[in-house]
Amino acid sequence: MSVFYWSVMLTAFAALTVILGYEIFFFRKVLQYRSVASEFTPPVSVVVAAKNEAENLARHIPLWLGQNYPDFELVLINDRSTDRTFEILERWRDHPRVKIVEIPFQEWKSFKGNKKYALTMGIKAARHPYLLFTDADCKPASPEWIRLMASRFAGNKEIVLGYGKYVPADGFVGRLVQYETLLTALQYFGFALRGIPYMGVGRNLAYTRELFFRNDGFKSHFEILSGDDDLFVNENATSLNTAVCLDSRAHTLSEPPRSLKAYLRQKRRHYSTARHYRPFHKILLGLYAAARILFWFATGSLLFFPQGRLPAAGMVFVWITAHTMLICKGAKRTDESFPCRIVPMTEWMLLAVQLTAGIYGLLKKPKHWD
Repeated sequence: MSVFYWSVMLTAFAALTVILGYEIFFFRKVLQYRSVASEFTPPVSVVVAAKNEAENLARHIPLWLGQNYPDFELVLINDRSTDRTFEILERWRDHPRVKIVEIPFQEWKSFKGNKKYALTMGIKAARHPYLLFTDADCKPASPEWIRLMASRFAGNKEIVLGYGKYVPADGFVGRLVQYETLLTALQYFGFALRGIPYMGVGRNLAYTRELFFRNDGFKSHFEILSGDDDLFVNENATSLNTAVCLDSRAHTLSEPPRSLKAYLRQKRRHYSTARHYRPFHKILLGLYAAARILFWFATGSLLFFPQGRLPAAGMVFVWITAHTMLICKGAKRTDESFPCRIVPMTEWMLLAVQLTAGIYGLLKKPKHWD
């Protein structure tokens, strides 16, 4: 047998070993995690930055204000909206729990339309020491959302990572978004539970006001349009100050991108920030991504060798079995209704989309936040 054949065989086996080792080490930690009940109920400021979100605000403000929690305020930031956002917010201006922050157009010109500026103004206006963030298009999964997220601050925690779930949608894009969201969550929750937190999602994220100002807020990455969530967590999260909240009642829910173009645009924003992660995080994430790509190229190459078809089929079977089992258990743990039978097909589609989005992100960088 040729040296090339054995090189491909070794590559496939090594890639499979990395994938399984990575997923078992990180994903199983999420599956095994059980939170300890806490009665900690600190005062919380829920902070929402909205840009042209009139319809979502009209639907979700009553849900945010209807939370079963003793002491909270709702800070709503109108970031230069041109739709009916101002009109919707005005209806709630006199509510005792609502604080409205307006971002003037002149300030927007000075700061290039950066969402981080709007959030900074909202954080400055917040009067409570604990901040809970979500997006205008997200609704809480239950009236216990604030209580469950805030309770994880017990024990002097400064950051709480929550799950930003997408409403299940049929079709290629809907299933792809659902799968990618679940896979990403298993990674960032798993990393956090292993003591190396690297990101969170702004759809459901909490941290203390004191942490924000002690570390100069978004100053170090202010010129990067995205990253108000993951880059802030990447810089400030440690094994000691970070907690996770996996209770399904503490999820937030939002509508997924409806088109492949919108999904690629969303992924481009994420990839533009991931390159600024800490080196150790980039190595671990890059190793997993590279192993997944190499595995499929290597096993596909083995099919051109008659003697390589059986080993290739065996390795693919091992991967499909182990990966599907972990993903399906992860879906159950996060209350996702993802059909197990389409895990392999969705994995292949996701790899193709990720490669496309990565190349697209290198060629065309985002110029404003939507």
